[in-house]
Amino acid sequence: FHHVDSTLRSPAHVENDPAVAERDLHHGVHKNLLDHKKVLSEHWQRERQKRLKGQADLIQQKGRNDPPETPRMHVPNEGMLEDKVDKSIDTVKGKVDAKTDTRKRLNDGQNKMEGNVLLTTTTTTTTSSTKPVSRMEKWPNENTKLARGYSGLPMDKTPALVGAKRGSIDCDINVNDLAYWNSPQGTRDEEFVSPFKVEDLPGKAKYLTFEPDPGGFNNIRMSLENILVIAAVTGRTLVLPPPQRIYLLQDKMQLSDFFPILNDKFQKRIKVITMSEFLQREMKEGGYLYNVGKDDNDEATLLTLAEGCVQMKTGDKSCNKLNTILQRKGYMAPVKDSKNCFVFDKYAFDRGPAAVTSPRTQKLIAEFCGKERTPVYYTKGFHSPSILHFHTSDPNAYRLLNHFYTVIYFTDPKMDNFYKRFVRDFVHYNDAIFCAAGKIVHALQEEGRSRGDAVDGEGGGGYSALHVRRGDLQYKEVIISAEEWYNTTNKLS
Repeated sequence: FHHVDSTLRSPAHVENDPAVAERDLHHGVHKNLLDHKKVLSEHWQRERQKRLKGQADLIQQKGRNDPPETPRMHVPNEGMLEDKVDKSIDTVKGKVDAKTDTRKRLNDGQNKMEGNVLLTTTTTTTTSSTKPVSRMEKWPNENTKLARGYSGLPMDKTPALVGAKRGSIDCDINVNDLAYWNSPQGTRDEEFVSPFKVEDLPGKAKYLTFEPDPGGFNNIRMSLENILVIAAVTGRTLVLPPPQRIYLLQDKMQLSDFFPILNDKFQKRIKVITMSEFLQREMKEGGYLYNVGKDDNDEATLLTLAEGCVQMKTGDKSCNKLNTILQRKGYMAPVKDSKNCFVFDKYAFDRGPAAVTSPRTQKLIAEFCGKERTPVYYTKGFHSPSILHFHTSDPNAYRLLNHFYTVIYFTDPKMDNFYKRFVRDFVHYNDAIFCAAGKIVHALQEEGRSRGDAVDGEGGGGYSALHVRRGDLQYKEVIISAEEWYNTTNKLS
């Protein structure tokens, strides 16, 4: 879903498509995804019907008996959705869709993949004869390899991709086909400066601190994405929480064990430091936390907790001791995803929420937040404090247990698109994880080839996978045996 092109919600697109403008994005990840899937599917159907109607009118005007072949858009991962839509629109004025002929030729082996060159044969119909016309198209080329929005717009309509290159993975075998991000980003993204960026005082940084979500790893990841976007927007130095045990993972782990947030490329976008570095810097004389060690036991205890703590309310190793200090010394952001949406608007930032007077902007904010959430605007109250703290570890407080694109709203669609690209291109697992995963994927694809399954032009596909959550939930009724899984799912093969 990170790859969905936000132009579906941009003003230009909404003005041209009232059905998109009228959609109601209520709160809830599941409903948002279902609604978006429905809107996107309907959009594809409308566009398809327009194209087919245009072809039918053209056929009628020219007096031809057979419709022209529908050009297939060579964009990665587009075919599956288009195929689903096409199945429901097989004919136009009694004419069989020309894609049937295209697929038949594919089955007959008339289209051949040779390296990166796709040889296709098209047919031009005339009143006297059928003449085969050969053409060669590079696939995939440098542009199609780029990570891009779901709609796969051409390069002249995606200026943010100019200068970008597809990312790579450092591994002892080539698993670069798993890299879905761009590195570097396009020139425009590389040079982007947020209008909400804080001004650091001479020798004094402004910080964003947070507490990790108390749930499992996926909950922690979703909450972290919100934090990373806010840190990128505001330009604050991000302070990582102490290493701690994650649910179902035995060792104390730091978020940098999973995400490349300490490497040079990421640090150019967001300055990231550890809790130990933060305390050592700010507990000194003149620091934001000066004398805090005397008020709360001693500095040595706090520095020990910064090296590793436990998510519990009391005890010598409790993270709560550090969290309480951050809550007291910083400005605690009053944003809870189930109650609020977090809105970034330049007028609200400069002059307060009352300055958002545009009926259109108000309508879009109301649609994004839904009926159950009230907007919280990023104002000077968030911007001014030296430490902005997110108390996200308490389910009853300000938890951010939802995807960033359902919590954070930018009234400027260009910024909205920029930060979606930021998450796609920077917030991915580190190379060691992708390297291990790539070896497994390639082994599955090799097995698939032996059974006649092919991969696509980007090296994807070639096998089917089932995501089985077996034994990683606390609910006993879902912890079932492998035999029961097999008996339940064997008809899918």
